[in-house]
Amino acid sequence: MKRQNRLSRARPTGRADRAAPVGAEAVLTFGEVGARGDAAARHRDHPVYAPFLLPGEEARVRVLGERAEVVEILRESAERQAPVCGHFGRCGGCQLQHWREAPYLAWKRDLVVKALARRGVEAEVLAVVPAWGAGRRRAAFHAERTRRGAALGFV
Repeated sequence: MKRQNRLSRARPTGRADRAAPVGAEAVLTFGEVGARGDAAARHRDHPVYAPFLLPGEEARVRVLGERAEVVEILRESAERQAPVCGHFGRCGGCQLQHWREAPYLAWKRDLVVKALARRGVEAEVLAVVPAWGAGRRRAAFHAERTRRGAALGFV
């Protein structure tokens, strides 16, 4: 089966009334990276998400509803680095290999902090311990409820 690009794989949000006009080209400055790894910006008072951009980057994009396709990066972040993998951007696996390690790990930790806070869980969250060498940053982590509690790990 042929892999689809990230725009066509994007999950519908059901918020068409809040989406920006389709096909408009704009120059936007992107802020934080969301939980799915896409950078967020505002266009005509609507949120727009684009893959492969980092906080603080300015890019010319083609707006496609709540998604944006990067046409050109006009101002790169100091946190940008060359991706390790030659398949980066094509395979759909590690969408953030272009982000330097320290800010990437801080973002991953913050995802856990925010997820726990949404559930009302107060817990100390230590710094992320990287488990990769010179390769992937993405792996599937699973959880299962058992008679003795919860089991967490890789399958």
